Amino acid sequence: MNRHEEAVEVLARSQARREYARALVALGGRERLAEALELAEQLGATTLAEQARKALIKTGAKPRRAARTGRAALTAAQLRVATLAAEGRGNREIAEALFVTEKTVEGHLAGAYRKLGINSRAQLGSAL
Repeated sequence: MNRHEEAVEVLARSQARREYARALVALGGRERLAEALELAEQLGATTLAEQARKALIKTGAKPRRAARTGRAALTAAQLRVATLAAEGRGNREIAEALFVTEKTVEGHLAGAYRKLGINSRAQLGSAL
């Protein structure tokens, strides 16, 4: 195990989140870099986030947004659909309001549920 791997292992269990993100960037690899990018964005560490983003792009990845979970991870369409669903609108009503099919609404909701870590419409309000 090299020193970067050791650092990641130790820092993963610590409260030193910025140092953990730095260690992830130093170690490299798509998953680690994606995690570092998300963490740096959450911490407001813009320079570190930019380093992680550039390194991630060098791996061939095309990061659209830093966050992979939570509200920040939602696409604009997922957020629109989830917000309308949280207001109590049904899939058909949402589809008509947004000029999309019900199947599209279902897809956006499924993606939103996954990213928000929820499994029902009732949880949308608090998750958003």
